[in-house]
Amino acid sequence: MVSEARAARVALNRLDEADADLRRALTGEARRWVQGRAFAELGKIADLRRNRAAARASFQKALAIAEEDSDPIGAEAASRWIDAPYAPGR
Repeated sequence: MVSEARAARVALNRLDEADADLRRALTGEARRWVQGRAFAELGKIADLRRNRAAARASFQKALAIAEEDSDPIGAEAASRWIDAPYAPGR
C-alpha cells in the first residue's frame, strides 16, 4: 500500500522524501482517512525535526479528520502524540 511506503520513509528517517510524498497525498483525491493519516505522519516528521508546534498542529488536524471520518485507528495514532513528542520505538 502506498501509505505504508510513506510511513516506512518516516521510520527510516528519510524525512525529505516522506514529507514530499505525504504532501502530494494531501493535494490529490485521497480519501479523508488517508489524508488524516498523512497529517499524523507529517506530525512525526515535524517532531523528528524538533518543531513541536508544527507537530502538534499536524496531530490535531489528523485527529479531527479521523474523528470526522470515523477512523479509530487514525484517531489513536494521532492522539498518542499530541501531548508527547513522537519518538521512534515508543
